[in-house]
Amino acid sequence: MSFKDSLGNRFAGVGRFCTGVASDGDKVRFSTPWDVVPSVLIFPSNLQTSAVGYSNVNIYQMVSASEISTAGFTVNCRSILKAGSGGQVIVNKQFADWNGTDDGGWKEYSYTFPVTSNANSMTFAVSVSGWGHVMEYRDPHYYQYGQCNVDVKWVVDGVAVQDWTNVIYHAQSATVTKNIEKTIPVTGKKNVVFYVKFYGGKTGDGSGDLSYPPCSGTAYVNYYKSDVTTDTVITRGKAGFIAVDPNTVPYRIE
Repeated sequence: MSFKDSLGNRFAGVGRFCTGVASDGDKVRFSTPWDVVPSVLIFPSNLQTSAVGYSNVNIYQMVSASEISTAGFTVNCRSILKAGSGGQVIVNKQFADWNGTDDGGWKEYSYTFPVTSNANSMTFAVSVSGWGHVMEYRDPHYYQYGQCNVDVKWVVDGVAVQDWTNVIYHAQSATVTKNIEKTIPVTGKKNVVFYVKFYGGKTGDGSGDLSYPPCSGTAYVNYYKSDVTTDTVITRGKAGFIAVDPNTVPYRIE
């Protein structure tokens, strides 16, 4: 059955169509296969378009039908974070403040970083400092200098990616500070833990013996940043669809 409009153009008044809602990746199958391949229109009905934790972000949506045949089609409805997106979080937080005693004591601290969703790699910036106290004795008169040592370690999901490494050795009266940046692959990971350990060193006293004079140390988290190195799906949504007989309304694109 066909009709004519006011210009005399013929069009089909009745045609096959199928409409509904499906999620990304769903396969829509006709109960009875068609004798022609349908034209399919997909439009988003529920699709997130933001990426938490990213300040430099480039997102695009893939909303389309694929694998279209007389039997049905597949729905695509997803947001994709493009390679090169990233973000930086400023922390500026002190998480360690050690004051060693004269008994050769030591102490370990840790800071847990969250892994930014969908990041492929992250860079962590921390600062550690250590210094020894100068002890002056009167009788007999002499000076004894504390020596502070600082070791660090990085652990991802319970597995060490860098075991204990000394970064400050025998810091004495002057404060020694080390700024550390560490880039770690984090695809599929949950958290990254930074460990820092402070401990003193033995130095000579006025009697010629060795002992542990006091020393101190601090550690700060400066910032961390996330990077996406490959296009990454960040969310999958729902889409409406309309499949129609391509012969219902013929047209051309110029």
